[in-house]
Amino acid sequence: MSYPIDPLKIRGVIVECNTVLQQHKFNVGEVLVGLAELIGRIIVENATTDVQAKEMIDVVGNHVVCTVQLGAEATGKSQIARM
Repeated sequence: MSYPIDPLKIRGVIVECNTVLQQHKFNVGEVLVGLAELIGRIIVENATTDVQAKEMIDVVGNHVVCTVQLGAEATGKSQIARM
């Protein structure tokens, strides 16, 4: 996957999603499933081959696992970090 990644824009996405959760506009499940749906749609619209789609899925999946592990370790939730 070869896209320019701007950390400030990623932070903006995180802030927007957290704001929605904090304002109780959507619950955690709705946000998680909604983001998964959006990710799937983005992949379908942008991948030109099955190999590229698989690569995008792998990048996103690996990033989620890494983020959960780092967050779990940082917050003392070591049982989660053992995934």
